[in-house]
Amino acid sequence: MKTPRLLLFLVPMLLIALGSGCRSDETEGPGPLQVGVATLRIPAPLGIGTAGYGGFTVAGHPSPFCDLYPATERIHGHPELRAAVISRGPGHEVIFLRADMVGVYQQLRRSIVLELEKRLGRDLDDALIFGGTHTHSGPGRLIGQGGVFDLISDAFFPEFYNRTVQAAADVVEQALDDLGPGRIGHALANAPEAQGDRRCEDGKDHVNGAVPLLALERAGKIIATVFSYAVHGTVLGREDFNLSREVSGAIEEAIEDRFEHPVTALFFNSWGGDISPHTPASVPFRAGAEQPGGYDKMEAAGVV
Repeated sequence: MKTPRLLLFLVPMLLIALGSGCRSDETEGPGPLQVGVATLRIPAPLGIGTAGYGGFTVAGHPSPFCDLYPATERIHGHPELRAAVISRGPGHEVIFLRADMVGVYQQLRRSIVLELEKRLGRDLDDALIFGGTHTHSGPGRLIGQGGVFDLISDAFFPEFYNRTVQAAADVVEQALDDLGPGRIGHALANAPEAQGDRRCEDGKDHVNGAVPLLALERAGKIIATVFSYAVHGTVLGREDFNLSREVSGAIEEAIEDRFEHPVTALFFNSWGGDISPHTPASVPFRAGAEQPGGYDKMEAAGVV
């Protein structure tokens, strides 16, 4: 198996950012390695429309928080913002920020960078890696371009956009405040059983189970994992009217559950979402309360 491109990118990037600094005007050299992590809910109200389904084609209940799309009616894993920082001092840091959204775009990222510069007095543009988990059950209404973007993610909601920018800056700031002496490690796992070919046009099964992984350790314990996996975040359908962290959140939760102390897992999607989640028959389920469709499938992918 070829080494995934993300791992080839992450390790050299860490060496450059942590070792030589991101800005030429930094005068202090790199200090001791520190790591920090934080989690915060996206300030999305129940009733807001989702993004990515084309949900305007489905009838549903109205809500003051949606326009073209039907209202979401339940939450399964509230969409979150998660941040992890690896630092050797200002100018020598990498910030991983991931959001339960169908995707992120440059204007949103730039707004977050500018808000952080206003708060911290320095530019983190070179340090910030910002990605969406590609859940189609994440909130929409964040793109202010109109036209086709309204069909993808519902009409722009300026108040929600501003609150989301503030929350993203909050979680990065909290991760920076959480910094403490630590270590990092990297590994490559493999989990093809949780995947299936989504497109299938050529009659072949295309999967890539590679899971490049960074581990952040402090005081002898892992506090966070930053990893990438190829899976399309659409176990739930448009007719479920659900806000959810979806299969990416289920994978994060399953990883966290394997530890006996608090750990924060940060999922970054790869392959553009073109590999579907798969539930292998080998995953055992115990008898329990009946759940809405899709919840068991998400959990099974997490177990794998």
